Amino acid sequence: MPFRPSVPATITSGIALAILVNLGLWQYGRHVESSANLITIHKHLDAPLATNEDLSKPPAELGWRKATLTGQFIDTAPYLVSGRFEFGQPGYDVIAPFQPFGGAPTMLVNRGWIPDEGWKDALAAVARDAPSGVPTTVDGLVMTIDTASDVSPLPATDVRPERWPQETTAYAGFATRVVGPPWHAIAKRAGVTAGVYLVVGPELKHDQGKAHNRVPISGYVAEPYAIDHLSYAIQWFAIGGVLVGAWAWSGIRRGREA
Repeated sequence: MPFRPSVPATITSGIALAILVNLGLWQYGRHVESSANLITIHKHLDAPLATNEDLSKPPAELGWRKATLTGQFIDTAPYLVSGRFEFGQPGYDVIAPFQPFGGAPTMLVNRGWIPDEGWKDALAAVARDAPSGVPTTVDGLVMTIDTASDVSPLPATDVRPERWPQETTAYAGFATRVVGPPWHAIAKRAGVTAGVYLVVGPELKHDQGKAHNRVPISGYVAEPYAIDHLSYAIQWFAIGGVLVGAWAWSGIRRGREA
């Protein structure tokens, strides 16, 4: 069967195929990396509860560990993160420095969410729930502070507190990126050196809502979200295959016509 592909089509198809193959290999590499991260994350989630003694470990060994820690909240104004929604209502995440007992470095704790409406009363309720300087126990999920940032807070107004905008950050070293509190910037402002923070509350499932009978409203989902990089890799390779098929078919048609 005569086969006479044109030179321009061959050059163009070769360049496009090289690009598609490299995109597929890149996505496959991200799939391998994500799979390795998932294995590590689930290993940490299945580990025994982390305690104060575990806080001496490197942040990479603490991320995605469920924990119960004893210590006290530092007597300072909490850091409020705006743009956080629960039950369709706008509000703030309440971030506070926490000093674990036993010599561990001060860390940040997300104490939960409060509504924008009546935020002053809600903050007072948070302070009563676990007063600063009083020994307390906090339970939650330890996460790592991965991304450096220099976000600045928005100044207080007559009706709004000083509040920190959300930022797009690495998802605890995972392959996806999410919008959340600017942990690094808040840690820098608070003088916190620990490379981890704690999300307080009960463990929830994706289809399980948080209890809203009292503030702060807290809870975490210990199920990492992963982009399906393998599907993207297959798509790029499939497009490359279609391109090769189209190039071959055009060569056969040119041969027949010749």
